[in-house]
Amino acid sequence: MKIFLTQIKIYFRVLQNYKNISAKKSNYFYIYSMPLFGIPFFILSKILLKIKNIYLINFFLEMKIFKSSIRFLNGEERHYIANTLKSYNTLNNNFSSNNIPDQTKNMIKELKENGFCSLGKIFSDDECDNFIKSLENKNCFNSQTPMQSDGKIMKFKPNDSVFSKLGYYVFLPEATLSYVPIQKLLNDKNINFIINSYLNFKSKIYCCMTWFNPITQVKHYDHRLHRDTDDYRFVALYVYWNKVTKLNGSTSYVPKSHRLNINDLEKNKIFFEGEKGSAFLIDLNGFHSGNMVTQGHRYVTNIRFGKEDTYSAVVDGFIEMPKEKDLEFMKKN
Repeated sequence: MKIFLTQIKIYFRVLQNYKNISAKKSNYFYIYSMPLFGIPFFILSKILLKIKNIYLINFFLEMKIFKSSIRFLNGEERHYIANTLKSYNTLNNNFSSNNIPDQTKNMIKELKENGFCSLGKIFSDDECDNFIKSLENKNCFNSQTPMQSDGKIMKFKPNDSVFSKLGYYVFLPEATLSYVPIQKLLNDKNINFIINSYLNFKSKIYCCMTWFNPITQVKHYDHRLHRDTDDYRFVALYVYWNKVTKLNGSTSYVPKSHRLNINDLEKNKIFFEGEKGSAFLIDLNGFHSGNMVTQGHRYVTNIRFGKEDTYSAVVDGFIEMPKEKDLEFMKKN
């Protein structure tokens, strides 16, 4: 009941922020964000999934309005839809090619099998320290997403006591994408190959957030296992800028839950712990959760790849989507 009341409070806050701080308006916002609109499309989606008529699934579920049902679909259902819709399967990747390193093939295989893979340590300690320093005086909001915050822009000062009152503070895309090492990573052909091969379509960055998580004694609703409702298929790149363990907020995940319905989620979950500069690719259609920081703090970047018009991009008012100028560094392919 407490979580339900919290979500109602957040919903009204989102409505207010949608008017005041969203980057772009969409006619689908109210359809996507209100559960009552999604239920009839969910029922029709269930009927289509039961009869498994590929033509009808493509005819109906390619319509944007059916994304209002995503929040009600389980992992197997989303996985089946993503593998069936033509617009989510436009690439013809030949993984048997000798030009593809075995390590890359193994990462793609692990992503498909378990819903995640580790990229290892991809940034040096100095690069991590410099990124953290670069966040000082940058604009941020006092929640895990700008739309769920109080709507007031804050200048980040890590030593100010005001930044210890809540569990999440989030920076807008430009704070992350202006950092040259991140730009080099996002231009890396191997990383892009892994992401696009997993998604099976040429992806776009539709969301880029960096979080600062201080010590908190308050359990956030995001600390329970849940699925994100971004789209039928998407993938997130997580970068840890400081060492992250169970004590300072490592993300937990239930392997294989992005494509299967897993029993006993708590028993099967693992923790993504890592050294500063380490990174992971994660399918957040799988069950995952944040965790309370009880010692130290956490700096983590979350960049999401998928379609431009995902469910979450619309509901979040496109404020987490990079602007064209933020992505000018990306190579033309």
